[in-house]
Amino acid sequence: MKILFQTCILILITSCGSLMIPPDLVFEQKFNECTNEKYIQLAGRTLPKDTLLYKKTHIHNLLENKLIVDGFLEEISKKGYLNLLVKSMTTEFFHGFENEIGFDPYFLFPENAFISCYSILDDKLNLFDENSWQFRFVHAYNQYEAHGDMDIKSPYLKAALEKIPEIKFQNIIYRKLFLDLIYKYYN
Repeated sequence: MKILFQTCILILITSCGSLMIPPDLVFEQKFNECTNEKYIQLAGRTLPKDTLLYKKTHIHNLLENKLIVDGFLEEISKKGYLNLLVKSMTTEFFHGFENEIGFDPYFLFPENAFISCYSILDDKLNLFDENSWQFRFVHAYNQYEAHGDMDIKSPYLKAALEKIPEIKFQNIIYRKLFLDLIYKYYN
């Protein structure tokens, strides 16, 4: 009976341990919640109420699609974005984008709004691991900001982009920052 009881306890402990969520997934979930919350606040304050909700909530995807259709972005990958950062664009491209979607989305591409979520997750929730890719990314991005010129073709920005794992970069929440910077830089 004692052995059966110990076996049941061992199974219970093992099963509970396997249900723990990895820290990387907790970080990603909290980061996603933070960026969505910031974006909803921003979209609700800055655009007319009659603006299509779909266009507001998917503005980054719409810009990315326009970049692909017009040949600026060859693929949705780190390599594609690294190539995009060295290309030059004109304001006419962005005016065409505005005409296609039917409104000026300038306020939907906030500079550094999403990067502040990293600070929130570190300061308030203490979710950063100094050995994580997130920590390395934020450190590299801070180097980009510290050099002050905020040039989209900066090697510091490219170095920051390189810190994001390719599998994570497939998630739009990690590309939004770069789309914001591109939009604001050329507008």
